[in-house]
Amino acid sequence: MISTSELSQELSVPSSYIPKITKKLNQAGIIKACEGTNGGYMLAKQPENISLMEIISCVEETMAINRCLEEDRFCSRNLEDTCKIHKILLSLQNTYNNKLESVKVSDVIRP
Repeated sequence: MISTSELSQELSVPSSYIPKITKKLNQAGIIKACEGTNGGYMLAKQPENISLMEIISCVEETMAINRCLEEDRFCSRNLEDTCKIHKILLSLQNTYNNKLESVKVSDVIRP
């Protein structure tokens, strides 16, 4: 269990920022929030069962590295099926996603 003030200090971010992020992490089932004088936050799952992809994707609006890779697949030139750059970006996006999925919280917090 860690408090808002401890998180703020540990991460060097304003304490007003912590609830904005923890709300999203709580809704995603990554952490549990406990209210009260001894309250705070704790992981809802084991660290080896939480990927960086889970964390980042719940706090970021998009994970796409380019506009054409977003859900609506917007392309100002309407060439998504034939665009060579799109295919390269898609390959990079897949590599990026796979790497974030393979790295677990336990890899980051443990030596």
